[in-house]
Amino acid sequence: MRISHKNKFIFFANPKSGSTTMRALLNPFSEISGIPFPEITADMPFHTHMQPIEAKAAFAKKEWDYDSYFKFTTVRNPWARLVSLYEHIYSPKPRYDGSVKAKVMHWFKYMNRPYFKTWLLAVDPNGKGAVSDSQPGAKWRQYSVYSIDKYVSDEYGNVLVDEILKLENLGSLLPNILEKLHLPADAASSIAVRNQRTNDSNYKQYYDEESIDFIKTHYRSEIENFGYQF
Repeated sequence: MRISHKNKFIFFANPKSGSTTMRALLNPFSEISGIPFPEITADMPFHTHMQPIEAKAAFAKKEWDYDSYFKFTTVRNPWARLVSLYEHIYSPKPRYDGSVKAKVMHWFKYMNRPYFKTWLLAVDPNGKGAVSDSQPGAKWRQYSVYSIDKYVSDEYGNVLVDEILKLENLGSLLPNILEKLHLPADAASSIAVRNQRTNDSNYKQYYDEESIDFIKTHYRSEIENFGYQF
């Protein structure tokens, strides 16, 4: 996430939905950047992929006016998103640790990964997400499996953000967002806006009818509200 008190915005980094691009864009204008969940403290409760419901509670404890901030996040085609998460989890190369041990462990994990469908049908879209028992603090793995309505809503179904940006249209949406945030119009010129190809069908090879229907069942809000199709 990114928080700016000066420009009065909160960006929620919905995992595997272009949040890396948005965080890079907002870094120069943010006073607070999210930290890994295991590192949070009472003074610094804001973690990287924090949900709005968590942030609202943290704002209340600090006596900050959550409702006075412009709050936004991104959404992505759920069929493509779950494939991206699967490939991220079972990457053949370590993303952060370049040691020989890490490379060997990642390669072993990659070679022994389950089939995509087996993995997909075993995730918990309403609870633990893609977290295993050995990764209780991996909020990115948990929230990456949540539908957009579960990610942004409170326990009563109230949506706690002001705008949800469709990742595939991000390039055309950014100018309006920059204007709302009172940021320079050329702020996005130094970053690459990725994942916007609406006709990219590489993810389709991972699916059969049962797994397609799994996404239809658990991600109705994305499909109905943002027009996503397989």
